[in-house]
This record gives sequence, structure tokens and C-alpha cells, in this order.
Amino acid sequence: MAGYLSLAAGLILVTRHVAVRAGTLGVGSWPALADFRTAWRPALGSAALGTLGVFLLLNPLAPVFHRFVPTPERMILLPAVAAVLLPFTFVFHSFLRRGPTARATLSSVAGRILVLVVMQVGAVAGVLPGVLVVIVPVLALIFVLVEIVASAMYSTSRNVVAIALLEALWLGWMISVTVPITLSFGG
Repeated sequence: MAGYLSLAAGLILVTRHVAVRAGTLGVGSWPALADFRTAWRPALGSAALGTLGVFLLLNPLAPVFHRFVPTPERMILLPAVAAVLLPFTFVFHSFLRRGPTARATLSSVAGRILVLVVMQVGAVAGVLPGVLVVIVPVLALIFVLVEIVASAMYSTSRNVVAIALLEALWLGWMISVTVPITLSFGG
């Protein structure tokens, strides 16, 4: 899932770049990306604090949901998955979370619904892995929770980079604690 979302972000960026270079789109036709190069360092602290807050709030569910807290192997996987998801969350929030809080939230919710519909349709059509049929409802719940936090962050800071980092870490955490992994040392 993380790879498909990252690939989608790359396709969006390439499409935007080609359309602007070809002159078929004006530079202002598609929203500009937030300046990630300078904004990620100050945003990292906010995203880490937000992720810790989410972890502390959801940690009481760990006895109910087996392995909700990452094992050491999964803690290694978490930043890797978050790094793969970051291009998507960054493009998503840079393009959709703009303007007043209500409009930014509605745009983001519409974008999330579109992502879920595309994943569901792709899984049913056999273009995407069939397991997404099971994952989409869980992802919808995660998206609702992320949107609540993201809207609050946006209303106070307008920092889409912090929101993108938080979402990448949150989704990376959820994926890393649920994906089946095995470690093998030796033959």
C-alpha cells in the first residue's frame, strides 16, 4: 500500500511538471508544493510530538489489538515505511490542504474518499492486491482519526509539512505493526 501511494504521488508530480513545461497548465493552475527543504526541520518536532500523542492515546488499545505496540523488528520497519509514505502525504496535503480550515478539511476529506474508492475499485478489479478490500475499511477509520488531528494542526499552524510528516509516521506505524514480517538469520 505504501509503495502504491508513493507511486501515485510521483505520477502526480510528473504530470504537473510535464503539463507546466508543455504550457498546457499555467504554474498557478495546480497548487505549488510547500517548501519541504526548509520546513521539514521545524515540522519534525511537531510531527514527532503529535505521533507520540497519538501513540499514548491509542496505546491502551494494545491489549485488545494484538501487537499494537511495535516490536523491535517493527520499530526498524516503521521509519522505512514512513519514508516511503512521505511523498504521498506531502503531495496530498500540499495540494489539498489550502485556504480556510473548513475548506481545507473538506478538500482533504474529499481526497481521502477518492483514495479509498480508487483502492477499493482497484482491488475489486484485480489491478491492485485483493487484500486491500479488507484494508480499506480499516484505513478509512485511520483516515478519520488522522483528519481530526490534521484539521486541528492546520487550524493553529497552517503547517502542511508537519501534517504530512505526522500522517506518514502514523500510517507507517499502523502498517509496520500489521504487516507480516519474518526475520531470518543464516541458512
